[in-house]
Amino acid sequence: MFKNVHLFWQLFPTLSGKNTFVFYTSGFSKFPARPPFETTLTDQLTEKGAQILDIFSCRGLETVGPFKIGGGKDKSHPDEIDFYNARDFAKSLISI
Repeated sequence: MFKNVHLFWQLFPTLSGKNTFVFYTSGFSKFPARPPFETTLTDQLTEKGAQILDIFSCRGLETVGPFKIGGGKDKSHPDEIDFYNARDFAKSLISI
């Protein structure tokens, strides 16, 4: 999936003056640092001139590598708390 997103952004010649946000789920732990795909995506957006208003992420199903065994890790995510936080995030963008 990450390669598809990376290629998608290459289709845009410029995003100068455009307000954007980043919203994703991931099985990759965000700590101690930002996941590499988040850094790459935000770098691509800013290189094209976009203004990143905010970033939202929450846990998601992890099925890479050894986590494929047993159907993946974090099967319960996103959960109700994640959905609640996503709604709050969307509302905060509307007020900007």
